Amino acid sequence: AFLEGKHHYAFRPGERAEVIGFKIVTPEGGLEPRPCFEVKYEDGKTDFVPLASVNDGSYSIAGHTS
Repeated sequence: AFLEGKHHYAFRPGERAEVIGFKIVTPEGGLEPRPCFEVKYEDGKTDFVPLASVNDGSYSIAGHTS
């Protein structure tokens, strides 16, 4: 599966990234741990997308790259 940023403030909006894992991530700054998708972009860059960002429509789930 792939995630695609839909909101203009999403990381790399409009680009699809392959989901490579699902982890609990604790952000810097004393924020609470949160469930996140681990994703990898075509250029090899990895990132974490919070499940809440998918639930609120900032990212969408896609089943293929095109």
